[in-house]
Amino acid sequence: MVNELRSAEVVLERLRRAGDAPDPGDYYLLAKAIAAGADFLVTGDKPLLAVQRIGHARIVTPRRFAALLDR
Repeated sequence: MVNELRSAEVVLERLRRAGDAPDPGDYYLLAKAIAAGADFLVTGDKPLLAVQRIGHARIVTPRRFAALLDR
C-alpha cells in the first residue's frame, strides 16, 4: 500500500498547476481534469463551480451532470 501511495505522489508532482482555483487545495483537481482530457469536472464546491470551465472540461454540479446524462 505504501508503494501505491508513493507512485500516486509522483503522479501528482508531475501535474502542472492548472488554472486559477479559488482554493489552492483544488489545483490538483483542475490539473487532473486537464491531464485526463475530461469533458466534465463534477463538484458541489461553489467557489470551484464559479470557475465554470478548465481546458475543455465544464465544471458542473452533480445535479446538472445527471440532467445532462438524461438527455
